[in-house]
Amino acid sequence: MCQHPVRDEDDEGHQHEDRAQAKELEQGRDGPGFDELRQEGQEEVRVNAICPGGVETAMLDRLAQALGPADLVRQQLVALHPMARLSRPDEIAASVLYLCSTAASAITGHALAVDGGYLAR
Repeated sequence: MCQHPVRDEDDEGHQHEDRAQAKELEQGRDGPGFDELRQEGQEEVRVNAICPGGVETAMLDRLAQALGPADLVRQQLVALHPMARLSRPDEIAASVLYLCSTAASAITGHALAVDGGYLAR
């Protein structure tokens, strides 16, 4: 169970078309929440972010259908990820649970890329 608050941000304003911005966020230097970390300065406050790549969801299926032949769009999306697959929602959830756990109690100010290697390309 997560004993720390988890804020689910709408990433509409944070769609990392700019790879430099995405790299900065991945490295924990910028982004939503990190200003709070710098301002709070409290021992018990941890601010981290999950940066997912493509994730197998119904929303992604609808998007693929809207953009063209769904199978072709899906293949193109998968090709952007060096692991040659999209992530599953349970993999993203496991990352959130890890960051909330005591095993990650010394981790703060970090943006964890759970993206199948997308940012490493």
